[in-house]
Amino acid sequence: IFQHARRKVIGFLQNITYNEWLPAMGVHLPEYTGYNPNVDPSIFNIFSAAAFRLGHTLVNPQIVRLTNEGDTIQQGSITLKDAFFNPLVLLTGGGIDPYFKGMATQTQQNLDCKVIDDLRNFLFGSPGAGGLDLAAININRGRDRGLPDYNTVRSNFGLDRATQFRDISIDTDVIAGMAEVYGSIDNIDPWVGMLAEDHLESALFGPTIMTIMIRQFSALREGDRFYFEVDPGLSIEEAQQIKQTKFVD
Repeated sequence: IFQHARRKVIGFLQNITYNEWLPAMGVHLPEYTGYNPNVDPSIFNIFSAAAFRLGHTLVNPQIVRLTNEGDTIQQGSITLKDAFFNPLVLLTGGGIDPYFKGMATQTQQNLDCKVIDDLRNFLFGSPGAGGLDLAAININRGRDRGLPDYNTVRSNFGLDRATQFRDISIDTDVIAGMAEVYGSIDNIDPWVGMLAEDHLESALFGPTIMTIMIRQFSALREGDRFYFEVDPGLSIEEAQQIKQTKFVD
């Protein structure tokens, strides 16, 4: 019973990921044609070390806590930096429910070259104690993991190399900042270059992250012989039920 329930839960998460979350960001994969034993479903180094770190620029500095009526609870919202390793806020802030209600209404920030102060100076520190810089960690992670420069990543995925900084972004402040820090277009760290790209139409990010996301999530789906639509442990009716179940359900 447990193993069968586990298959269904995995299926629900897969369906939400592929049919709701990815399209919401503008990621539209080719039509699924079934399991392909020749596809390697492992995680790309460039995906885990750079492209999928896109979420770090979407984070808000405040965690909204709401009542059933949609009003801020009496104790107020809480800053992200004050929430790190601070489980007592659950006891003093009305339990977990106000957080879920806040998450259901709060809109994420835009994807850009900006990271909030809570992640730049207070990451994982005790409240008020300071902490690490997530942007610096991301840049150094790419170098530690042997990622090539941004332009080489683009070339490796079949995209045109940028010949000048304005090929990446039309934002003059972004262009000036990258030119000052990197000097050459071929010195840009991949995570920084990906965040700086102008967004594709109706998408959360630019062409490099988009290309990597499509390749990675296609491989994860096509190389998975237990993907819910072809999982032999699920009946046709169960697979159909999963496909009709949305995140809101």
